[in-house]
Amino acid sequence: MKFYDDIHKNTFIKTIKRRDKNNFRLMSAIYLLTANRKLWSTVEGSVKKNTIFFNEITLGKVSETAYILFCVAKDMYFGTRIVYLSDLADRNLISDTAFNLICNAISIRRFGIGPLKERSDEYDKSNYSDGWR
Repeated sequence: MKFYDDIHKNTFIKTIKRRDKNNFRLMSAIYLLTANRKLWSTVEGSVKKNTIFFNEITLGKVSETAYILFCVAKDMYFGTRIVYLSDLADRNLISDTAFNLICNAISIRRFGIGPLKERSDEYDKSNYSDGWR
């Protein structure tokens, strides 16, 4: 499993510690929401037990990438279609970093976190160097 950085990794692991890891929609949403510090600080209080109360969240001013991560997390959680496949293919809309994180979240949504155990050779911060944070 790849993370944006060590902070993302530690925040994700800490956040899922006492949550239902068999709830793949929850795990994938938390993965995306914890990828950006400002986004996570905004939504953290609305993640309670095994539920994300998206209706309680007011994003305010966040980066475009944080907004995309939020929308995809919401799509993963509810099964909605705010972000379309054609949006994911648009490099002008979604950065390579966000695309990689979204692809990993899709894997979590489909397979859970068990099959995606982290391998140290996969964790390479240089893959995420477009400076969007």
